[in-house]
Amino acid sequence: MIRRAGQGFRFLCIILTMTLLLSLIPTRVFADAEIRYYSVEEGHSFEIQSTVVSSWDKHINLNLEIRNTGDKRIDNWHLTFNTPYIIENIWNASVIDTDDNGTYTIRNNVYNQDIETGSEVTIGITLNTGNKQFTVLSEQYLLNTNTKEVNKDLYFVTYQEYSKWNNGFNGALILSS
Repeated sequence: MIRRAGQGFRFLCIILTMTLLLSLIPTRVFADAEIRYYSVEEGHSFEIQSTVVSSWDKHINLNLEIRNTGDKRIDNWHLTFNTPYIIENIWNASVIDTDDNGTYTIRNNVYNQDIETGSEVTIGITLNTGNKQFTVLSEQYLLNTNTKEVNKDLYFVTYQEYSKWNNGFNGALILSS
């Protein structure tokens, strides 16, 4: 004798399936705290948005988006922030400094060093949250930029060709002052 599943069982299967599917969608993390943004250069305005992509035992992967909301390009950026979590891995950026108090400074890679007005750069981060529940990566961010204008008459570029073949060559560009 074959028994058919009742309506309650079907409803339960649908609810469990929907719950499973919804858990696969990345979620945005919102905190009650007001996040503050500071820049060392006048005219640079930016916002940070963090999105949790995945989580597992005391770890999360998140996308950290830096959006240029100002009226001029952000050149060669560095971002400093304090967090209670440990950065275990990072991509599309590099950790260049940290201390024992949870302050990190990350910097761009060559291919994402400039953020045009209205554009953003997304960085991936793996955090070890320890026994702390994740709420927000940081409550304040400091944007540093590194640009320097020099007198072009004081510098010159030369090209040195070492070898040449078919459609290729080996050489160097030399910047001198």
